[in-house]
Amino acid sequence: MPPKRRHHASSPSNVDISDEKVKRNNTADSQTSPWSWAGTEVQDLSLLTTEHLLLTCGFSARSPFSFCPNHFSSPPVSDDSIGGDIIIITDDDTALCSKKICKNNPNCLNYLGQEKWENDAKVEVLFTKNAKLGDNPMQQGRIPELPVGLKVIFSNLGATCYANASLQVWFRNLTFRAGVYQCKTSSDTSQTYKDSPIYHLQVTFAALQEGSLGIYNPSKLVESLALRTSEQQDAQEFSKLFMSHLDTEFQRQPDPSLRSLVIDNFQGEQIHATICKSCQYQSERAAGFLELEINLSGNITLQEGIKRLLQSECLTGDNRYHCSRCRSLQDATRYTQLRKLPPTLHFSLMRFVYDVFTMERRKSKHVISFPTVLDMSSYVLDTRHQEAGVLTNEYELQGVLLHKGPSAYHGHYEAQVYDKTLQSWFQFNDEVVTKIKALGDRGTTKKIMNTNDVEYVQCLTPGRSKLSNPHKRRKVESEHENVSNTIHDILTGGSLVPSDNLSSITQADINDSSMIRSKDAYMLIYVLREPRGSDFHTESNVIPLPHPPASAMDAIQSLNHTHQQDCDAFQQNKDRMLEYFYDMRSKITSIYRSWNLTSHDQESVVISRQALMTWLTSYCVVLACQNIAVQSFAALEGQESLDSNANNRQATIKNAEIQCVHGQLDPDKATEMKRITLNAYQRIVELTNCTFYPLFHPTQVCRLCCEAQFKERLYQHEHPRLVNEFDRKVSGRKANKPGYWISKKWLRDWRLLKPRMHRMSEGDPDPESGEYRQHVRCEHDGLSRNPMNRCEIPEEAAAVLWTVFPAWDPPSINLEPCEICNLLFQTNKEDRKEIKRRAEEEKVQLFSLYNTEIDEDACDVDTGPCAIIAADFVRSWKDWLTFPADKPRPGMIDNTSLLCEHDMLVFDPNSPIDLNSSMVLISRADWDALESYYAGGPLISLTKMFKEDGSSHFDHQIIVCEKCRLRRKTEWTTTKITIRFHDLHNLANGGRKVPGRLTYSGKTGGARQSKRLRQIRQHGERRQIEITKITTVKEIKMKIHEEWNIPTICQRLSYHGVELEDNAATAASLQIIADDFLELNEINEVHESDTEDTANNRDEGKGFCGTLLSGIVNQTPNYSDPIPCLRCTFDNPPHLIACTVCDTPLEKP
Repeated sequence: MPPKRRHHASSPSNVDISDEKVKRNNTADSQTSPWSWAGTEVQDLSLLTTEHLLLTCGFSARSPFSFCPNHFSSPPVSDDSIGGDIIIITDDDTALCSKKICKNNPNCLNYLGQEKWENDAKVEVLFTKNAKLGDNPMQQGRIPELPVGLKVIFSNLGATCYANASLQVWFRNLTFRAGVYQCKTSSDTSQTYKDSPIYHLQVTFAALQEGSLGIYNPSKLVESLALRTSEQQDAQEFSKLFMSHLDTEFQRQPDPSLRSLVIDNFQGEQIHATICKSCQYQSERAAGFLELEINLSGNITLQEGIKRLLQSECLTGDNRYHCSRCRSLQDATRYTQLRKLPPTLHFSLMRFVYDVFTMERRKSKHVISFPTVLDMSSYVLDTRHQEAGVLTNEYELQGVLLHKGPSAYHGHYEAQVYDKTLQSWFQFNDEVVTKIKALGDRGTTKKIMNTNDVEYVQCLTPGRSKLSNPHKRRKVESEHENVSNTIHDILTGGSLVPSDNLSSITQADINDSSMIRSKDAYMLIYVLREPRGSDFHTESNVIPLPHPPASAMDAIQSLNHTHQQDCDAFQQNKDRMLEYFYDMRSKITSIYRSWNLTSHDQESVVISRQALMTWLTSYCVVLACQNIAVQSFAALEGQESLDSNANNRQATIKNAEIQCVHGQLDPDKATEMKRITLNAYQRIVELTNCTFYPLFHPTQVCRLCCEAQFKERLYQHEHPRLVNEFDRKVSGRKANKPGYWISKKWLRDWRLLKPRMHRMSEGDPDPESGEYRQHVRCEHDGLSRNPMNRCEIPEEAAAVLWTVFPAWDPPSINLEPCEICNLLFQTNKEDRKEIKRRAEEEKVQLFSLYNTEIDEDACDVDTGPCAIIAADFVRSWKDWLTFPADKPRPGMIDNTSLLCEHDMLVFDPNSPIDLNSSMVLISRADWDALESYYAGGPLISLTKMFKEDGSSHFDHQIIVCEKCRLRRKTEWTTTKITIRFHDLHNLANGGRKVPGRLTYSGKTGGARQSKRLRQIRQHGERRQIEITKITTVKEIKMKIHEEWNIPTICQRLSYHGVELEDNAATAASLQIIADDFLELNEINEVHESDTEDTANNRDEGKGFCGTLLSGIVNQTPNYSDPIPCLRCTFDNPPHLIACTVCDTPLEKP
């Protein structure tokens, strides 16, 4: 914004301040509008001049729009150069030009987006957005305060979060990390070693420790283990198998400390003992363990779970123990004792359990409460000596592995681990790493709220990160459950836990700041607390880190070097292009700082406001970036000159929004017009290579549009005056004066300020034109009999209308109604009575036919002789019986549509498909009665005969023409097919009444349905839908959904006993004939519960079979494996070429 000018006081003798203020406030709002001359100064089209055309768009010197100063022009000269005449500037200056006031001012060129070019920060945003620099590699760099994330990037969206979570935990075990680094190459070749999992694990750990990227892709490690990236595996199983594989690798190392690395750091020792109650003989068996399994039989604490694990068991009855000393079955006590604990203690929470009722796995939702510091002294036999007053059996919480999701078959794995080097807790969600609060700091309890009578406690902690891969798991939030796990722990970032689920968790536990609660934790990692005064805790708190091997560091340094080169190249390219861009900025600013007009005499062009804004904020930016790219490429190649065609990329900006249909300036779009100097436009073309098309000059205001507008504005000026004069004449009417009839509807509309019958630039319709004539006159040009649609006006008021409608000839109020119409009315009255009498007579004689439902049982007759009649006749006949005075009586019976050109039947009476709604089967007596009232025919007689087995058929005298029948059934364009819905609920219950069919809308209960919707006949409910040859099965199912509200996934549609499974099949490909039948069955949709899986026979998958962890690796690809979709990750059968769910083409392995 330019600096403010100094305010100078002026002498009263030289300047009249009050007069100057009046002049400055003389804005467009206080002046007359651009069309104020219409109806006052000019009342005829012949007086319309060019000056008036310019006034309509604000281009005339008489226009009320002022020339607003350019807010972005160069700063004014110094105070010393100001001459004698001083301009008075008051505080009202800011009101003279504003975005709201000057929106319609064609001479104001402020507020068009120049601010983006004035602000350096916004300019750089424009540059970054349009320069197409590509992804900034610096944003992929490592943040010093955060660890590195892991993300396996495969084309099929690898579902390996379970592996990422475990790797993050193992990496933070410094002893284990050092052991992985110390593994040496065996006798195999170097290349073979670099293909092994241990090498890629070294590289992964080195990337997490020394890498400069914020995310590392461990795809090589996944490939070396032959893991299937399209399958979500069990994290606990992966942890056990991978640790077993590493132990095998460590056993091959020459260093004794490495050979026992897993045993020394992760393996404890437990005793399984049995005591005979008879002879007190005790048998013991020692076994090692890598983790302790805690059963979640309810909401428990970790200490309770350990006690239950070590709880003794009585062996009695059928479960008695065979004592080797007694040599017989004896009652005994079996128990487990912990003899030795490892430095790193793993607790495997049995979160996924097997349900014997559903024969499937399910996820337990029980809450477990565990401490940050765990004293194992009371659970282990070999209690170690105290050192410096601290028990060596005290463990500190090191990590928690979480499974987010309600099901055991899908979800997402995360890890929350304490990093000793950074002295902080972090949450690892694949590539998203978030720092969370340190242990011991309780979350801030926000509030206690009641939801559905269940009390929830919500705690807030920072560091909540969104799940990054929505394709890999389902949304896990529900009404009573959140993906977060704890009440106030730092591990889950806040969660909702029902208070009634904390039955076994005491209030003391809740008040204990060291207790953490979770519904999703499936593994806890504790490490042995270091004794005080040990060498490990140095005063500087700098923890020595193990050094990666040279081979792994070479790979990581190569990645770091490549990333640094990418960053340097990106920054150099950005700096070079930014320099060119700022040069273009100076050209653009030089244009808009001097493009405004100062007088009407300057040459100018007219451009729409939107076109100017587009040029400022889009086109010139894009073209500048394109030219910058060319310049940058030339600079890199060392060229001194550029190809003129490459450097002159010209763009054309549409300026047609201010153009009328005649190709000139539209006065109706005057509010969208802006004027810039011709010199500024030439500089736009020259400096930015942008042109505006079409380009207009101020003199190109369309005369035809102005004339049409003038007529309309003259009408708006004259019409209210005529209405007021008309009303005065009507109100001043004297009795016994002559008057005239006029249409009441026309008069009511005409008296409005804006009549609805009025059309733009056209005169109002005549009072007796169109529909208004029948309100006053009859078809014989006499006065209408109906007085309700007309009203009388005095002669003086009619004279006002004659000035506008000189050809109008209204009837006098003394004119009598038309005599012909009166005579016809009396005659028609007698005729209507006769018609009603005949209708009642026919209804009584043919009452059974009158009650026949044409669309349902039109072809149903018990026995005996009968006849076929066209349904169109029956419909028109029934309409006439219902409304005899309004509907016409049918003329004659026409059955020719049921016969072919050979005078034979085009339908088979014994085919249920042929007996459709186009014909009605009636008794022979009804046919004879119809023949007595109506002529026509021919008679198509049938006789229903029954066989001994109870079946029936029709005998007919006229034979069926099979050739014409087949042509009629197959050669159709549109036809109606019948959908027969069979309720499987009633069939399954033997026809007994069962609760209502499954509904899918939000309505429960509601209004009572109609009788037609509630009638489910023995053969099933029927409805007809119209189809064409190209109608697909999917479209038919959608129409069924509209009719019955049955989701397409729950429809089982059959044709001739074959289920229609191909939704893309058309009626032509299925060879559906005219008036055909389709069978519909409804199947219950399987809803996946938010809490438990209920699907039957769920495929448990292959697990880790065929991977390196199972010991057997497939050397050749298994083409029977499912093919994952690249879009939705759905596993498709190997024979398909497109995804079953989203129709995406599949890539064969």
